[in-house]
Amino acid sequence: MIHSVNYTIIPYENAEQTYAKAVEPKELHTVECATHGHCKEMDAFIKTELEAMVG
Repeated sequence: MIHSVNYTIIPYENAEQTYAKAVEPKELHTVECATHGHCKEMDAFIKTELEAMVG
């Protein structure tokens, strides 16, 4: 899961609550961009997770 601490539509606390309810394996990645959807800060996390899925 990737969520921004600066995103104002869905507060970070809501992301933490959702993450807490998820089952393993899970990982919460935090970024600081405030846009809806993709931002460049997510790229490294996306790459790592995709590599783990196909690796």
